[in-house]
Amino acid sequence: MTPFSFFQHYRAERELNSMKLMRRKLEKGQLLLRETDKGGNLYVGHVSVVEEKVAEYRTKTRTYGESSSSPIEEILSKVTCFLNALHVKKKQLS
Repeated sequence: MTPFSFFQHYRAERELNSMKLMRRKLEKGQLLLRETDKGGNLYVGHVSVVEEKVAEYRTKTRTYGESSSSPIEEILSKVTCFLNALHVKKKQLS
């Protein structure tokens, strides 16, 4: 792999600084930057407005429901048991 030229390195640093600046401004202003569904345009909106639209969409379509419990603990315990069983079998085979 060939090293970057001075111009490429300078341009990469400038773009990185621009991205960092945009992220800071978005976080400070509680703004959200998203790509739209059609045409690849960018949408900049306040986080609370987007959350309201999401809640409105969920109630309108009734396709999403909030789970009362998290399945992560159950999945974690099953994976742990499975890995322990594999570990025991490996010790028995050797």
